[in-house]
Amino acid sequence: MKAYSYIRFSKQSQAQGDSYRRQSEQVKEYCNKHNLILSNQTFEDLGISAYSGDNISTGALSLFIEGVKSKAIPTPCYLLLENLDRLSRAEIKRATMLFLDLLDRNVTLVTLSDSKVYDSNSEMVDVMQAIMILNRGWEESETKSKRVRAAKQAKRETTLAGETKFTGNCPKWLKLNKETQTFEEIPEFVDTLKRIFDMRSKGYGIVKILKTLNEEGTIAFGSKTVKDENGQPVKDKKTGKIKKVPSQWSQTTVVNYLKSKAVIGEFQLRQDGVPIGDPIPNYFPTVIEPELFYRVQDTFGKVTRGRTATFRNPLVGLLSCHVCGGPIKFDHVAPRKGRRHAPKKYLRCKSTYEKKHKCFDGMINFTGVLNSVIALTAYLNFSKINSEDHDALTAKLSKLDIQKKGIEDKLKNYSAAIADGLNTSIVIDDMNKLSTELEQIKVDIETTKASLSSIQPSESLEGIEKLDLETEQGRRNLNLFLKQYVEKIQVDKNNVYITFFSQQIPHPVCAPLGLNYSDPEVLEDRIDQTDMALNIDSYFEFDEPPVKDSLI
Repeated sequence: MKAYSYIRFSKQSQAQGDSYRRQSEQVKEYCNKHNLILSNQTFEDLGISAYSGDNISTGALSLFIEGVKSKAIPTPCYLLLENLDRLSRAEIKRATMLFLDLLDRNVTLVTLSDSKVYDSNSEMVDVMQAIMILNRGWEESETKSKRVRAAKQAKRETTLAGETKFTGNCPKWLKLNKETQTFEEIPEFVDTLKRIFDMRSKGYGIVKILKTLNEEGTIAFGSKTVKDENGQPVKDKKTGKIKKVPSQWSQTTVVNYLKSKAVIGEFQLRQDGVPIGDPIPNYFPTVIEPELFYRVQDTFGKVTRGRTATFRNPLVGLLSCHVCGGPIKFDHVAPRKGRRHAPKKYLRCKSTYEKKHKCFDGMINFTGVLNSVIALTAYLNFSKINSEDHDALTAKLSKLDIQKKGIEDKLKNYSAAIADGLNTSIVIDDMNKLSTELEQIKVDIETTKASLSSIQPSESLEGIEKLDLETEQGRRNLNLFLKQYVEKIQVDKNNVYITFFSQQIPHPVCAPLGLNYSDPEVLEDRIDQTDMALNIDSYFEFDEPPVKDSLI
């Protein structure tokens, strides 16, 4: 008769020990002793819990059960396992139903540790004994689970009090010193992390960062487990240990590192994936300055599409059509042969180009648009704008903090009332509403913090006039600089309309194309005309002309 082996243990770490070898040898010995044909099809749940029932619902054991039910695995047959607790540690009703169902389907269960055989003809006393063993397995796991939960709760409390570290698990650029209970930096990984943030702060897209890391041969953090086609860990045939290979860089990995608040020292306690309390500041060493971190977060809200390897368009992600509001098509060659007067770099409304509707005829010279944008931003007094915006954002942040504390106090009062026996549906509804409001306020706080950081000019950009727009990095720096201050740039056949983020310049500033903006008097006159409606003249300075005659 054919026999199938079932091997299970709860933790992946047990694969490094003797558990797998011991269970495998027991199966072979029993088959040899009782003249059973051991099937090549084995069922293994390595690192799968029987207490949660994962092995029954989604594990390899579920495949065996389905095979028996569908007749893909012919019965009668044997299922060999070390103990009954390898089969299940679930609550007794579920475990008993599984046990009896297998017997009813002509599956003979053999526990190899005591050579006990259970089949459809087993005596009632043997079946009852098996049920008692299954129940004992559940009770042991339940008791252990309660102890673990209590220990974790106690550790959470000491962690929140700053007395200890909650876990030795930490970001891959750090390691825990168990003697001092402090996290230490891994220098080469921290350097890589700083390089990733530096590239992002200079306008690099995720794909470009990934390509750069791979081209430079930068080693990714940590390692990953090798798995087979069924998602099970693969073991080394010589050592029996689970195979691991160096991690590879991926877009998801890069984004996760860039968005992880662990780089600024924060740690969020969680239970079953749900955050517990506020994030703990200064839990990890700060490896990225908060100002740089929040400036990088702001770049994720300004997604740019259509980037090329050479980053030809320094206004990418900002341009749109003033007529229809749709995207603007940028190109750097003439649209067709025989049009020598066509500019080398030009803009077109995409809707017009695709003949959906007509916004304006022909092309717009990109150089003229870029000169107009640079002229307006180069003469802006950013220090004054930042100062006034900073005051407004700081006041908003203070107000949000007060609102956050008020809601947290209300939730604490409700929790105390529930503990005293007040547990009405009205209270629960109010708590749910307050919790939703609190989460939104937390999001607003982070957004405001990011805005506070984003109003600081890039440290690498001392002046627009110093940028070399012939280089890719020069164009990237200009793009990044503009995105700190400019919300959008709209164009039509005759004008450029620039909308700034600043609350001090609440309406778009119009700059006609074709004017000589290298002459500050021309631009000053234009600002004076606009100022009658916008009152923005005090935010421009014309002492020294920073705009060159030819920028690109």
